[in-house]
Amino acid sequence: QTLSRLEGKSIITRPIDKVIVKGRNQAVLIHEVISRVHFMSQDPSTHQLYLTGWQFYTHRNFRGAIDVFEQILSKYPDDKNTKRLKGICEK
Repeated sequence: QTLSRLEGKSIITRPIDKVIVKGRNQAVLIHEVISRVHFMSQDPSTHQLYLTGWQFYTHRNFRGAIDVFEQILSKYPDDKNTKRLKGICEK
């Protein structure tokens, strides 16, 4: 329903996790909707960098993902999702 109301409008999201939900066998990708005032909306290059880090993470290139996430955190140290993904990569 929410998506149908947004049809035709430009929205920015970023992937934050994959989860198994009841009734599904495959993991479902969860996205964060980026508001107009969110730093990634204001800084598209950082959004692209995050997407690169996500790709590294999903392809199990944890060293590459950590490097990317550290770049983001050096600029935006309070970004919880980037911190969380970096922590997962470091395990």
